Amino acid sequence: MKKLSLLSLIAVLATSLAIPAVSEARRGGDEDEFEEESNRRRSRARKPVAREVVHGAYIKATFGSLGWFPPLGSESSFGTAAGFEFGYDAVDKLGMTLSITATYYQGINNGISRNDGGSGITQGDFRSIGGLVGVRLGINPGKRKVRRWAIALDVKGGIYVSPKLREPNSAAAGMLQASLGGLILPGIGIEHFSRLSHFSLGVDVHTPLIVGTGLGFAAGIDITPFFKYTF
Repeated sequence: MKKLSLLSLIAVLATSLAIPAVSEARRGGDEDEFEEESNRRRSRARKPVAREVVHGAYIKATFGSLGWFPPLGSESSFGTAAGFEFGYDAVDKLGMTLSITATYYQGINNGISRNDGGSGITQGDFRSIGGLVGVRLGINPGKRKVRRWAIALDVKGGIYVSPKLREPNSAAAGMLQASLGGLILPGIGIEHFSRLSHFSLGVDVHTPLIVGTGLGFAAGIDITPFFKYTF
């Protein structure tokens, strides 16, 4: 009987010592698993997300050709157009991008010299200078997850000025240089996003419209390739 009681006491003591050890081992295993999962989550959070096509704030430089329709076109040769644009992609989705833009634009067209025996000589440059703001809508025509091409529709408008660099007998230029006016620049374009993720190239075609000078109106067309860097 005494032996049985002694064995029972030993069994109770062994059980009481084993339960905390098992609990501690189980708790240690759970803590290790939780710590491993936390480390995996932190690692995923720190891992940068790679984007082959970058959108956001950008700068854009354009340079190309500009011509005017008559009557200004009859007194001006086909010239050059250049611009510098700051923009921000306010809406960025796979299928489309909507950008807000601010642009400095300048066109330079030489006068066509002619001598008809009188005073009909047109000399000097006609410069169309504008400070413009606008919006640009880029549409992804494909169904790929990475957009490489975009078709763009944009319109800009703002203040127009032309310094008096023409001879006074140039009727069209004289009217358009008389006062400040407005310049509207609607157009379309195509853009290719290169595999250098911050760079893209393309070409725009605009129809510049000079309005609001009070004394004249002019319309033309420009074709301007561009280079763009997105930060």
